[in-house]
Order: sequence, then C-alpha cells, then structure tokens
Amino acid sequence: MYQNIYNYFFEYDLSKTPGFTYVLANFLGVIIYTAFNPRRRKNIWAYAELLILGLMYLVYNFFTRDISTVLFIPSIMIAFMFTALMIYAVCDMNRRNVIYYAVRAYTFGELAGALGWQLVCYVFENRRVSYSAAIQCLITVGTVAVLFVIVLLAEKRINRDQKHIHIEKREVILSAVMCICMIAASNLSYVSSSTPFSSRIPSDIYIIRTIVDLAGVSILTAYHIILKESHEKMEMAQMAALNRMQFANYQISRTSVDLINQKYHDLKHQIEFLKREISEEDKLAYLSGMEREIQQYEAENKTGNNILDTILTTKSLLCQEKNIQITCVADGKALNFLNSMDICSLFGNALDNAITSTEKIENPEKRLIHVMVSREKGFLRIKIENSFQGELKMKNQLPVTTKEDRRYHGFGVKSMKEIAEKYKGSLTVSAKDGWFELRILIPIPESMDEI
Repeated sequence: MYQNIYNYFFEYDLSKTPGFTYVLANFLGVIIYTAFNPRRRKNIWAYAELLILGLMYLVYNFFTRDISTVLFIPSIMIAFMFTALMIYAVCDMNRRNVIYYAVRAYTFGELAGALGWQLVCYVFENRRVSYSAAIQCLITVGTVAVLFVIVLLAEKRINRDQKHIHIEKREVILSAVMCICMIAASNLSYVSSSTPFSSRIPSDIYIIRTIVDLAGVSILTAYHIILKESHEKMEMAQMAALNRMQFANYQISRTSVDLINQKYHDLKHQIEFLKREISEEDKLAYLSGMEREIQQYEAENKTGNNILDTILTTKSLLCQEKNIQITCVADGKALNFLNSMDICSLFGNALDNAITSTEKIENPEKRLIHVMVSREKGFLRIKIENSFQGELKMKNQLPVTTKEDRRYHGFGVKSMKEIAEKYKGSLTVSAKDGWFELRILIPIPESMDEI
C-alpha cells in the first residue's frame, strides 16, 4: 500500500504521468478562474468545501490511476465533474457559468500536467540524468506553480473590471466542444498509437499533449476575451439606448409641461375675472385656494435648470397619481455644466427607481421621496431619498433590481454610476431603517463656481 502511494506521487514509469500532478493542476485551475470572479463566495465554509472536494478528487484519482482504456472516457467525465463541483462550491453561479469555467480550469490542468511531465521526460530521458524523486517533484510542481502564476496574472488583467458575464447555452456548447476536441486529440495516443496523430514514445506523447493543450487554453482564453468585449459592447449599447429613451421622454414632457403652464396661465386670468364678478365669501375663499396652489406649483418647478424643472414636473404628476409625496430643494444652476442627456438620465433613472420602490408601500402616508441638489465646497451634491418596504438586497455596493427583466433594468443604476464617473465623480447608495439613499458627488469645474 505504501509503495502504491509512493508511486502515485513519484511515478518512475515515464509513460505514465503521476495522477497527483493533474489533481494539483486542476485544483489550481479552479483557483485561477474563481479568484477574480465577482460571484465568488467570501465565507470560510466555501473554501472548506473546496478543500474537501479536492481531497475527494485526490482519493478518486489514486484508486483509478490504472484504469482500463474502456473506462478512460468515463473517468475523464468524473474528473471534470469534480472540477465543476469545486467551482460551484466557491462561486454563486448558475449551471451554465459553472460548466463554462470548469472547462477553462480543466484545460489548464491538462496543459500544466502535460508540460510538467514533458520536462521530466526531457531531463531523465534525453539528458540521461539519473532518476531522482526529488528532481521529478521539483520539475512537475515547479512547472505547475510557474504556469499557475503566469495564467493567474493574465486572468487578473483580463478580468480587471470584475464584471460578471452571463453565459448562454450556445457559449457553453462551444466551449465544451473545444474542450472535448482538445482532450480527444491530446489523449489519442493512449487509445491508439497507430494513427498519424499519436505515438508510442513517451516524450513524443507529451510533446503532442503539450502543444494541443496549449492551443486549447489559448483558444478558450481568446474566446473568453471576445465574450467579455461582446458583453461590454452590449451593455454600452443598452445604456446608450436607455439614455436616449430618457432624453426622448424629457422632450415629450417638455412639450406637455409647456401646455400645462399655458393652461395655468389662462386659469389665473379667469380667477382674476371671477374675483371681480363674484362676491360670495365661500367661493372667493375657494378661488383664493386655487390661486395659492398654482403659485405653489410654479415655485416648486423653477429650480434654475429647465431640464430638471421638466423632469421634476413630469415625475411630480406621476407621484400624484400614485399618492406619493415628493419634495425638492434644488439649485438647478449647479447642474449647468452637465450634458443635457446626462441630466435626463441621472434624474430620470433615479426618480423612476424611487417611484417604483415607493409605490409598493401599502400606507400612502409613508410614500415619500426627497430630492436635493446643492453646491458644497466645490462639489455638486445630489441626494435622492425614498422610503421603501421590505428587504433591499445589495451586491457590489449597488442595489439588486427587483424588476422582471434584470438584464435590462439593472443598467439604470449602472448608467448613473457611469455618468458620475464620466465627470470624475462618485455614486454611492445606502439602505437603512426603511430609507434608501442615493448620493452623487461630482467636482464642479472652476469656471462654473461663480455661476
């Protein structure tokens, strides 16, 4: 038994790769492709599960190291299953994403194991160096470790934004097909050595395996980069569409508000006429109340920025329909350095989200929205608060949308964050004691300070 364990870790037969090398490489592959994943779990139990699954994989590999050719394919499938389970243990992802990253981790394991053993064959066979378990261990583990660091740094650079990619069924199938082709081509010599693409010589076998596995890892990495770029372009296109939609809504609302203002202007003249003709105290009091409401309406929507006035008026009318109380204290002139479309997107998205959240409160008296725009120490300060009911989930310091189409509506907050960062500012959110607060802080250009 002890001899079997020794042989498992320090295989003397150069035609057989020590199973431990592949287990270690697959385990490190899992770490590579989960280290910078935004869905990575950050609790100790997840890593405990990872270690337990890694040990189970090691035990399984030990007892199946001399498996027959007939069972070779099922054994690969089980090894892949262990890789997928390890990724599932440390990342909160759906099955498609788990399989996709398991494919990448498994191909890395194949490459690292093949390259390490190719170098062992080169040292002991080509260079005629006397066999030493210590040298073998140094070469295999050292090769896996060096490759691990290289790929880890590359993956860190590729995923520097740490954005989660939604993997679709087609993308899973394509990556799985690439992996299957790589495994089939690299392991062909173990199934049949009489084909033009296989060999009987150990050193040749590992040269074939290394080249094929390197090609597989490179193709999958390039495919991942293309996927990320595609998803980023899609996000940008959807955010641009959302901003255009908000601006279009503003233009429509501007026309509507102009008509409303004209109507109120006409009503004021009518009220003045009625005051002269009617003397009953109750009617006069009623008409005076109407006039006060009109004056209040006019004052509330003159912030100093026409775009903000229009958005606030439109959203105020919507709030009236939904029995939501909205208050605003705004220095609209502080927004004058912002692009018109950016103002529409910022306040349109923020107020839409606030209204959607607030209207769910059962008690109408608790449906409250507060808007504040001010200048403070050379910064534009925007604060939008709203009451909410229930529990608000946060992820990556941003609220998780409750709307049905998550992949679309999630871009509202992202769009606001992008706009704030565009002006070298920041967006932060917090939720406490039934109040949600969105804060935007943007430095005001020096030329705008005196306006």
